[in-house]
Amino acid sequence: MEAANVGAPNDPSVVLARDPAWASPPSYFPLFHESGDEYTRLYAELVSLGDVPIQQETNKRALWKISGSIETSSAVLRRAQDALTKRQAAFDKASKTVLARLAPAIQRRSQRMQALESERTAAIQARDAAQAKADADVARQAELERTRDALVGARARYETLRMQLQTLGARLFPPETVSVFPVLETLEWEGEVQSALKRLIPTEIDRERRARQALKLADKHVQDCFKLIRTILQLGMKMGVPQNNKHHQRLFSGSALAYADQSMPHLLSCKSSLGEFHTCIARARVRQRMVHRAPTFELVDLSKLPGRRRVGAMDEMTMYAKMEASYAQCQFCRTYITNEIRTSFAREKAMQERLTTMGAAIEAAAVDVRAAQNIILVNYTRSLPETHAALEKRFGERVAAIRTRMQTALARDAADAEAEAKAEEANETDAGSTRASTLPPYGTSETMSVPTHAPVPGMSPQLYETTRALLHALLAEIDAQTRVEDTEEDLPWHPGALGW
Repeated sequence: MEAANVGAPNDPSVVLARDPAWASPPSYFPLFHESGDEYTRLYAELVSLGDVPIQQETNKRALWKISGSIETSSAVLRRAQDALTKRQAAFDKASKTVLARLAPAIQRRSQRMQALESERTAAIQARDAAQAKADADVARQAELERTRDALVGARARYETLRMQLQTLGARLFPPETVSVFPVLETLEWEGEVQSALKRLIPTEIDRERRARQALKLADKHVQDCFKLIRTILQLGMKMGVPQNNKHHQRLFSGSALAYADQSMPHLLSCKSSLGEFHTCIARARVRQRMVHRAPTFELVDLSKLPGRRRVGAMDEMTMYAKMEASYAQCQFCRTYITNEIRTSFAREKAMQERLTTMGAAIEAAAVDVRAAQNIILVNYTRSLPETHAALEKRFGERVAAIRTRMQTALARDAADAEAEAKAEEANETDAGSTRASTLPPYGTSETMSVPTHAPVPGMSPQLYETTRALLHALLAEIDAQTRVEDTEEDLPWHPGALGW
């Protein structure tokens, strides 16, 4: 449609005389008049070529498919030829018997000869059909190869036109000219944001991998805690502490502190592993703040063990009960670590998939920019409102969606930053609190905090802020998708679903 307007002469003086709304000639009028026709000509040629990369990809897949089809048809043809050879040999052998030489007419009318003739005819037909299929596949492959060779030249011309249009567009539409057309400005901004987002996603993938390393190390420490707590509980069961029958007092010279004394080395090792566990979780959350906060995992206070001279010192039964509670908490921490590692793998996979589609998103944005520039160059001789109307008619919905998405991401990023600032302020004012953060406990959506990034060289502050906000929104969306299974029930919620 745009190609029909290519080559129309535009004289700025005539335009200004016809449209007195222009108080003074815009600075881009002479440049548009000088190079606008060349741009529209190149754009029309580029549009006539079509999407050459997609055509090449389609042709490549068709070649792969036809190569497999040729191999299959060749194998079928060989089998049909072998079958025909066997049938022909059997028919020839039967035709050379004594009966065939003495009474050929009777031999031809026999059931055996009729059956051999039918088998030979069917084998010939099968061979002919396989040969026709093989010939058709070879012809199709030759046609696809000719198309592939033609697309090589078309791709070279396509890339040349893209580079020429990019260079010419940058000269025709400097920033001061782009600011006159808000639609074009939004489309160009979308392309810059998509390119910047493609640069930031690999850094986020690296953050996931480093966070997962810390999570795996935390899993090792929580496993050590689990084994030590289980050893302490087994020790108490051997002494009879859960039954409170004081059997251990007779075994260990009547000492009421044998359980606490023998558990002390295991408790000290468990305390050390527990500290390493929380350290690793903290490292994982620093590297990737999408990691949820660890659930509660506490051990007994060593200063209140049985026999300690302190107010509130516990007895052996209380100590055993607290170790049972720690055992349950440790089990939950093991499940938490497993879920976080699995979710981290799912997030990385989702980001890898999104990264593979970024090239298509960037190219789509470039296509929209070229189309918008062509519309401006075709309609710039009209009044400015008419040019804006033409752009809005073509890209109105697209631009509205882009602006809404960016504004929503920026607002959410600002709200998250404000929430984090309030949380840090609350932590500083609450001196008596032992919690390292005021974030909600594990399993709540508020724990999905956003990560931080160092500014990327070559990005303006505004571009970096917008890209970071969109990346945060993308990560929150991916995290919500990967954690959706956590809230699902293991069994159906009504008996009818089980077939009862």
